[in-house]
Amino acid sequence: MAGEIAPAIRLKHKAVTLTNAKLTDSGAHGLHGLYIAPALRRKHKAVTLTNAKLMDSGAHGLNGLYVHLTVTRHGLELATIQHRYMAGEIAMALPRKPKVVTHLHVKIAMVKMKDCLELLSSGAALLSGVYTITTPLNHTKIQVYCDMVTDGGGGWTVFQRRFNGSVDFYRNFSEYENGFGQKDGEHWLGLKYIQEITSSGDYQVRVDFKRWNGAKGYDVYKNFSLQPGTDYTMNIGSRLKSLDVSANSLIGNPWYSPAGCAFSTYDHDVDKGYDRNCAVLCRGGWWYNGCHDGINPNGRYGRPQSPSTEYMLYGSFDALAAITMMFKQT
Repeated sequence: MAGEIAPAIRLKHKAVTLTNAKLTDSGAHGLHGLYIAPALRRKHKAVTLTNAKLMDSGAHGLNGLYVHLTVTRHGLELATIQHRYMAGEIAMALPRKPKVVTHLHVKIAMVKMKDCLELLSSGAALLSGVYTITTPLNHTKIQVYCDMVTDGGGGWTVFQRRFNGSVDFYRNFSEYENGFGQKDGEHWLGLKYIQEITSSGDYQVRVDFKRWNGAKGYDVYKNFSLQPGTDYTMNIGSRLKSLDVSANSLIGNPWYSPAGCAFSTYDHDVDKGYDRNCAVLCRGGWWYNGCHDGINPNGRYGRPQSPSTEYMLYGSFDALAAITMMFKQT
């Protein structure tokens, strides 16, 4: 501020001096020659007085004021330097976090969880929701929906979820291989991720379903995995427990069971229907054995007027209102 005020006063002093000079030199012979203009003499006197006051203002006149303001500025700069020095001294005196805490944090962050059970066991995830895991072989980071409630503790990695028909499941093979939908809504995880995760250990698979009349049921099977290769052939063992299922469950009938079947879509026909494409007939993608087996979790969503193989089915020809499929390591 001092650097701005002093020059301003100097400019005013210069302007007054210039006015005084002009008044003195005005007229034919200067101000002294204008004996007929007393008004000009009075103006000259006022200007001269203002000039004198400016020169005498402040502690020692105009020059003294500038010096005073300059000293004040340097004083403020010195105070700023002293403040910074004191702040540095205080920062040095404060206790610092031990380095071991930082290192421990880094080590925890570097741990890679391959499924929802590992997230649950580590304490990194306790509530159902969307989390990021790292696949065990290719180390790919993907998002999954974790069920942390079902079956007395959770830890289930969801790979198929349907409940409102917002996502069309009549998709091509590439989409089923890579996954589609939103993880916090209806979705399919992706065959390549199901295969990679379940090949790293012994997994169970669970199917939870709800019928349009409100009845709910579930099935749990052991030894679930997908075989190596691009057909993603299903392995599935015996049923461990169930509720409200018929004989026509996943393994209830060897003619209809998906065990040992490749995954089929309308553009990748590898089902055992032989003379027909079950994916086209059933309007979905699945490990089809026969085309009329009452197992079609990825069929059309809705409530048909009469039984139809095109709709979302499990264990019977009564269409479902909701279904979720998930796996967990044992």
